[in-house]
Amino acid sequence: MCLPDLLRHYFNPLFRLKVLLVFFSVFSVFTLTACSTQSHKEGYNKYQSTDLKSVNTGKKVNTHPTNKTQQACSDTYKVVRGDSLSEIAAKCHIKMSRLAKANGLSRPYTIHIGQTLSILKSDGSVVATRPVQNKLPNRAQIKNSYKKASWQWPMEQKLEHRFLRDSAGITGLSINCFPGMQVLAVADGEVVYVGNAIMQYGLMVMLKHPSGHMSVYAHNSMVQVKEGQQVKAGQRIATSGGTGLTERPKLYVEARYKGKKVDIKRLFK
Repeated sequence: MCLPDLLRHYFNPLFRLKVLLVFFSVFSVFTLTACSTQSHKEGYNKYQSTDLKSVNTGKKVNTHPTNKTQQACSDTYKVVRGDSLSEIAAKCHIKMSRLAKANGLSRPYTIHIGQTLSILKSDGSVVATRPVQNKLPNRAQIKNSYKKASWQWPMEQKLEHRFLRDSAGITGLSINCFPGMQVLAVADGEVVYVGNAIMQYGLMVMLKHPSGHMSVYAHNSMVQVKEGQQVKAGQRIATSGGTGLTERPKLYVEARYKGKKVDIKRLFK
């Protein structure tokens, strides 16, 4: 195109309008790209030191833990509501099996609110600067405990069931049932634990009874009570299921007396 033709197009109003439209289009693309890049960078910087939970809540996570938890586990640990042995072990940086052994606990590792646990030192020895109030009952005390309780059946019907003996000859109750059946409290008591901290037992409920016994209900699908709640004998506390390590839906009930497993068969009416 020669110069006269270019000048003629330049002074043409329609040509000048087209040039302006092209210019503004290119300018807009660069502006939006720059803004988008800056916005993405700000978002990344805002959350790069947080986890997914903090992104959802808008709260930042402290990535530098304090020594408060370590100090609380320096010698003994007092159990509070909501604690489980596995959580305490993780909090105090020791293996749950070692913590259980140091405190004379056996599965399902039942602990009580207000109970004091001995915590292991880094070299593996047990710290005992304060007395630990969790001495297991002797044979005479366990024998006498059977006279203190009179439990009722934990389901509305007596379905197919077995009293399973462990290596020590102590029985637990296994009931074959259908999912969704009512699980009932064997006696009056307080709900001291609801959760699934022990994988093999699935969703569990634990009740503490005035006689000093504790009843454990495992493999539930749903729970109808909460920790700290008072329940009556025969009250619905859960719904049967097949959670945990089981091949079919069932209810497993175990009895304990002051932290030690006892023969559940001798506690029923």
